[in-house]
Amino acid sequence: MESSSIFTGESHIKCCTYLARPHLYFQNDMLGFCCKALSNFNPNAPRFPYLDTATETIVNFLHKRVIILAELNGISPIDIAKACADCDKLGTYPKDNNNKVKHINISCYPSVCNAKCIYCSVYTNPKNTFDSTKHSRYPKMISEIISWLQSEDLIEDNASVVIAPAEITIMPHKDLLLDSIARYKANFLSNGFIFDQKIADTMKRNGSQLMVSIDSGTRETFKFVKGLDLFEKVKANLKKYKIYGNITIKFIVIAGVNDSNNDLDGIIDIVCSLGIRNLHTSFEYGLPLRSAFFSLTKLIDKLDNNGLSFSFHAVYSPEQIRDAKEQYITSDSIISYEKNLSSLRSAVNADFIDDYKSYRRYAFYMEIKFLLMHFKSNIRFALLGFVEKDQYIIFAFEKLGIPLLAPNVSYEESFELVKDYADVFIIRSKEEVEAVKSYMESADCNSNRLLDIERYYYSFEPARLYLERHIAKEFLQEAELIAEADNG
Repeated sequence: MESSSIFTGESHIKCCTYLARPHLYFQNDMLGFCCKALSNFNPNAPRFPYLDTATETIVNFLHKRVIILAELNGISPIDIAKACADCDKLGTYPKDNNNKVKHINISCYPSVCNAKCIYCSVYTNPKNTFDSTKHSRYPKMISEIISWLQSEDLIEDNASVVIAPAEITIMPHKDLLLDSIARYKANFLSNGFIFDQKIADTMKRNGSQLMVSIDSGTRETFKFVKGLDLFEKVKANLKKYKIYGNITIKFIVIAGVNDSNNDLDGIIDIVCSLGIRNLHTSFEYGLPLRSAFFSLTKLIDKLDNNGLSFSFHAVYSPEQIRDAKEQYITSDSIISYEKNLSSLRSAVNADFIDDYKSYRRYAFYMEIKFLLMHFKSNIRFALLGFVEKDQYIIFAFEKLGIPLLAPNVSYEESFELVKDYADVFIIRSKEEVEAVKSYMESADCNSNRLLDIERYYYSFEPARLYLERHIAKEFLQEAELIAEADNG
């Protein structure tokens, strides 16, 4: 059953862009409509395991899309679309009458990689270990699914394709995957350690592009971030790839690690030497986004001075980054940012940085410290929900010597346990904010006592401004004390 058959006469339907313009995300053993389905961002997002054959798998997947659309539009009760119904991407979109796949993302994990990037879990998590006897089946299944869709004319001729397993150049059955998407313009993600002639030929034949994440501007930092001393080899490979087509350089900003003037000047030199006019930037997703904001603004200034532009791989557009830079980077805030960076760089040079988890813990601690210094000293805090993923918060409170009540039960149960004790309730999961607010309203509790720590991590506002917008003022210090607290 096609979606057009259940929405006769409707020009727009309730869904997200991933459902409206069908997206197909491949994981090693399952399919999804978006990256949330294949990650830990939303464990309840609809995802569908491979069945016995490629045909059974993709037919089931397409049928489930119709069911989800029907549920979202009130034609049938909500069941498998529950996570979609609560997603912040849900909206109203034009109905797609041809139901052809518009985007294919091949991100197969477990997979193989020849790098040891400090921010990546592919080589450190046993769950990501590639087993050739178990996982070699999946590239073949992916190829057969794409072939079936092509035979049924269910992929748009101009469909976009992303090839982003751990490292495509050494992936088993790489040629099979490349052949299956040969007619489409693809974006290959690679570390650049190896020059792959077939990828280069694909770039030359149909305009496919290569993105390489260098994350450094010096040999020393490259070795530290990537785990191997291949800085010069990667630069040489980039020059070879550039002969065949367009390449994009990506730079993941890690505060205190790769944001020295030498590194920022070095990455600009690399971009200019390749004749590229744009640098693709990002943050390390395992850290608070705000932790690298100041470093990013320094990089933007250097790009501007060299007549270069930047794109941004995250929830904000370059325009929003520039607006935030203009609004929040002031002479006063620079003092705080510089102190934060100085502390982080000291951590990088300390022995404990051999364990990157310790660096992450310290980076979160610094951000929470800046947040908590604006509260009155007698405020009582409670952490809602199960705390397995909240260890950074617990560590920060312990290091700061601030009591934190953390019952380690569900959000509703923990709120009931601490509602008569706490002044401020901390929650880390933005997906649960509305549910927790409903619990608070039922108990006649002001929702301005709820601190959404994840939203804070992804905000560029100085801590004080953020709190003034989201937390009841009676819990905060007087305004005239803030400048001293920020700069002290």
